[in-house]
Amino acid sequence: MVILNDGSHKFCNVCGHSLIALTKPIASELAFAPSKTSQPSAEPPPVESNVDAADLRTAAVAEVAAANPPFAKLVIVSLCSALAASVVAFIVADDIAREEWNSVLAGIFATTALLFSMNAVVKNAARLREIGDPGVRVHRKKLLRRLMFFGVVFVGVAALIGNRIGASGSETARLFSDIDQMVLLGDRISSARNEAPRTVDAQVEMYKRIETDVEELTSVLQRLQSEYVVYDRKFPAQHSDIAKALDSVRIGIARMDLLREQIAIAKVIASQDADTGIATWEARIEPILEREDSLDSAKQ
Repeated sequence: MVILNDGSHKFCNVCGHSLIALTKPIASELAFAPSKTSQPSAEPPPVESNVDAADLRTAAVAEVAAANPPFAKLVIVSLCSALAASVVAFIVADDIAREEWNSVLAGIFATTALLFSMNAVVKNAARLREIGDPGVRVHRKKLLRRLMFFGVVFVGVAALIGNRIGASGSETARLFSDIDQMVLLGDRISSARNEAPRTVDAQVEMYKRIETDVEELTSVLQRLQSEYVVYDRKFPAQHSDIAKALDSVRIGIARMDLLREQIAIAKVIASQDADTGIATWEARIEPILEREDSLDSAKQ
């Protein structure tokens, strides 16, 4: 026979054990028992904070930057900027000394590189300025002063070298140009003299035609004389060749002096009658021609 305990019984009818613990839940269990009407949330409720996430990231970046300030980057971009500025200074000084613009394309590339590198310098200097560490600021100022000093030195040296090279190149270019001009004018004067008939009237007309070339060739020879002296001083290894060239130039100047005398006398003959003109030619022109022939003997 099964004996059932009534729900109203406080003690078991068989063993007398208390039935209160079995019928009433403990208060602590009731307090934490889940409610049948509310579902548990999958995410914890948001925690309110007065600190913004962006501020936290900025503070973290600033802390890392203060621990590792980008001095090396500033030095690298500054050296690149100084190099680009030196190239620009060299090109400008060289072209100014040569009095012609031969490196326009290279100057454009160098200027572009300078602008990019200067922009990088400004950005890296600004990053260092944003770091609040006083020590970083002090080192930044010292570094910028030293970089500016070396940058000015680099640019100044580059400009000086460019000027000297350009000046030397310009002198050489003028020398070769004057040599070409000397040959051209000399050939033109010689051709005119050789082709003129051996009569007084024809010779007087020939002197009239070559007067301009003689004056121009005199100026060219005088320039060459000074240019060869400078060239000889800069290139002593070629002294023997330059000495021969200088002798030829001196003879050429002496020949032009004689030709100018002949041209002056020819103008006088042109205003005289035929007999007087012949007499003047024999008395004044022929002695000068003999002196001119002696220059050829001295040259040989």
